Amino acid sequence: MPKIHLGREPTYRPTPALGELAHGAPGPAQDLNPAGEVGQDPTPGPDTDYGSRTVVELRQLLRERNTGRHEAEQLPLSGNKPDLVMRLQVDDEATAGADNPADDG
Repeated sequence: MPKIHLGREPTYRPTPALGELAHGAPGPAQDLNPAGEVGQDPTPGPDTDYGSRTVVELRQLLRERNTGRHEAEQLPLSGNKPDLVMRLQVDDEATAGADNPADDG
């Protein structure tokens, strides 16, 4: 039990209310991006280390990439972590190849 002294504030840090965690400073579920803003990481590129991400994060990346794609071109969300990582890496390479076509002449 914390010590309470007359005329002074308590010496313990009060536990925040449930709603304060969700709307307050970033906690364990929220990360700051390099710009210092709460939100998602910058758009991943070919040099992204997908192995350091969780399966939930990898599936979210796949969902984002599937937005706007035809059903036949969508990337599957099923599988284990190595499968998801490989899918993202192959998609990165395919996207990089489409953005920078080889000059034939």
